[in-house]
Amino acid sequence: MAVISIAGYGLALLTNLLLSNMLGTELFGDYQVAFALLSLLASLSLSGTDMVASRYLPTMRKTVNLEGIRAYCAWNRSRIRFGFSIILAVYAVFLAIALATHLADYKRFEEYHLAFHSIWIAPIAALSLLTDRYLVASGYPRTGSILGSLALHLVLLFCVAAAVYGLRLSVSSSSVMIGILVVSFVFLGLLHAVIFRTVEPEIYGAWWTPARGASPEHHRAWSRTSNRMLIMRVNSLMLWHLDLFIVEIASPNEAATSLYAAVLLVVRIMQLIPTTISFMIRPLCGAAADDRSQCPKLQKAINESNAVVLGACSLLLAGMLIGGHFILNAFGPGFSEATTALAMVAAGAFIEALTRQSVVMLQTMGHEQVATRISTVSLVIVLGGGFIATYLFSYNGMAAVTGLVLAGKGLISYAFARRRLPEIRPLSVI
Repeated sequence: MAVISIAGYGLALLTNLLLSNMLGTELFGDYQVAFALLSLLASLSLSGTDMVASRYLPTMRKTVNLEGIRAYCAWNRSRIRFGFSIILAVYAVFLAIALATHLADYKRFEEYHLAFHSIWIAPIAALSLLTDRYLVASGYPRTGSILGSLALHLVLLFCVAAAVYGLRLSVSSSSVMIGILVVSFVFLGLLHAVIFRTVEPEIYGAWWTPARGASPEHHRAWSRTSNRMLIMRVNSLMLWHLDLFIVEIASPNEAATSLYAAVLLVVRIMQLIPTTISFMIRPLCGAAADDRSQCPKLQKAINESNAVVLGACSLLLAGMLIGGHFILNAFGPGFSEATTALAMVAAGAFIEALTRQSVVMLQTMGHEQVATRISTVSLVIVLGGGFIATYLFSYNGMAAVTGLVLAGKGLISYAFARRRLPEIRPLSVI
């Protein structure tokens, strides 16, 4: 899993390096904002059902409860149909306004931000995301990870290269970028469907088979869990993307979004490592939550994971602090100006990475409300402080706020984990 995640990051970075050198500091940020919005809307349109699948489908599959699977799929279809309808309705309203301004010669249609055009692509991307979760829930986590990480960025990289070097198109055109995104996600969706039908024909068939529907109790349970998962997902995604949106809106510097986007792309590897390792810790946390005699086994796993995170992230931090100028230069001319911002965000991400197991413990050992409150407060601070800092100091101000919030979120989570779960030492490496 770790190898797949890191390889996916490498492909994503390669794709973005190619685009940044072609688009420059003025347009690369627009693409990053559009892709971030696309990812956010794709997750939101699923209304939390992508996360719920991992909770309920494994049990149904193990007990061969085909009728239950059909009822669940019927509920899932109705839930995402509602989410898709809202997304497309919002886009329809924006499209009407955009066409009206175009016809009135106030603002031409092609001048609208690429993020505007990415809204209607969200449902297409959402289907791939949902299939990933179904594959994971069905016992194929590696297949889901490969499709959701490696395949996505490999297809995007191929489409960008084909458009630029094969068809001689300019990626600075919004229509070309829209075409690349549509072709990529349609192809990815078809690939998902073929593989899912091959490895899980029963669940694939249940998705298309009409069902009588589950009992009201099951519907309420699924919806309640879905709503909680959606709130957690919104918090997580907004913390992941909100700072980039703020820089796009509040910074008077046109190149600021591109520079800050490059910083986030570089730092993401430091956040990816503890996130990937945490998947091995989560089952042990669940077992220890029900049986405290499992705590020594959990502690040993935490020690080992912390040692790996400390070693890897220390090397990454040193590389970003010492070689930040050279790393950012790879994105193209002008990107090395963000060296200071890279240092600030990397320092905060380093502390957050070291304390990531504290967040996992709170989420999986009966204290998820505490973790949600910490994330919500962090979100409010980013939203309030980010606009002010960005307006005053451009992307460097946002970088300072992001670094402080990441570090503070990690340290506060550690303090709560030590207080609520005294049997475990979240920062121990021995």
